[in-house]
Amino acid sequence: MRLIFLCCIFSYFVSVGIAQQTYSQEYMIQECPPSQLCTGCTFAEVGLLYWQANLGGLEFAFENSTTIDDSVTPKVVDSGGKLLKPDCSWDPGVRASIGYTWGDSCDPCACNWSVVLTGTYLHSKSTKNKSLPVVFESNNNQFLAPLYNPAFSGLAAETIKGSYELDFGTLDLLTRVSLFPCRYLGLFPNFGLRGAWINQDFEINNDNVVFITTSSTVPVLTWPNTNTSFNSQFRAIGIKAGLDFSIPLRCGFSLIGSAGGSLLYGHSNVKETINGVHQETGSTDPELAISHISIRDTICKLAKNCEGELGLSWNRCLSCFNLTISASYYFAIWFDQNDFRNFVFTTTPVTQNDLLLNFTDLNPRYGNLQLQGLILKTDFAF
Repeated sequence: MRLIFLCCIFSYFVSVGIAQQTYSQEYMIQECPPSQLCTGCTFAEVGLLYWQANLGGLEFAFENSTTIDDSVTPKVVDSGGKLLKPDCSWDPGVRASIGYTWGDSCDPCACNWSVVLTGTYLHSKSTKNKSLPVVFESNNNQFLAPLYNPAFSGLAAETIKGSYELDFGTLDLLTRVSLFPCRYLGLFPNFGLRGAWINQDFEINNDNVVFITTSSTVPVLTWPNTNTSFNSQFRAIGIKAGLDFSIPLRCGFSLIGSAGGSLLYGHSNVKETINGVHQETGSTDPELAISHISIRDTICKLAKNCEGELGLSWNRCLSCFNLTISASYYFAIWFDQNDFRNFVFTTTPVTQNDLLLNFTDLNPRYGNLQLQGLILKTDFAF
């Protein structure tokens, strides 16, 4: 009796093992091969970007509020405020690639080489508009103070608007090798050339500007509008290297990611334009005269960047091509991309119709350009 019971238990476990093996075999047959391109294949990629661009050093105004309590001795002064910079916006972009894969065999699990050409483009615009009535009282001051060229932008303004516009593009020509593509962790080192162009426009518009004069009869003069604009056009070429990885999951899904960076050399053409006013104090009654100032400069430099990506992909082998759809989060830092030269001007009136300009060329306002956002891609391998 005991022998019969043991035989029944043994038969049960054997049947369960056979069923599990059969299910595993059927599942493996139904499951798609790993998302790795076959050798000798031409492949293309189209990606949609939704990125946010943020450049350091774009503060353009100071929101000031000061109260004075002169009822006590000594007087109590309470002053504070905050800096204003454009609000970073989210904007669409595009990425496209075309490449070719080859190797010693048509086995997608072999060590194969690929060459790929990838282009990326993003246009972004961010703005910030702030209005605050100008108040100058004995115990209360409230105003917006321009941070650029106060001699031509005025001491205060009722409305100040800052806008930042970016045209960003890269073109990469890379060679990639696949290591362990069908294992638990596929590695894909890549290296090659990168070209980059980064066009940036930064403009500050001040409305209802207030100037303080030295005349006791007319202590304050106003002007409807002054503005300062900056433009930089950066062109560079250099080397790029990185490492992509893929971790196969189930049902054709994979965890994907990448990390890399580039070192480029190029030059940035920078232009600063000021449309403002200056005070003519050579006469009895102070007057304001329109001034237009334009300065150009060229900055040669090494540009560095690092970038990373992490996401999920799904692969399906169809009758005539291999399809991969992926979604990932992207983050990149382009170091020291704020090349706007901050020239500080002072005016020295000689006569009512003559003006002498004294200016100081400050160091460039270094700030990193940060890019982050979502990438949705579709790959076709033929």
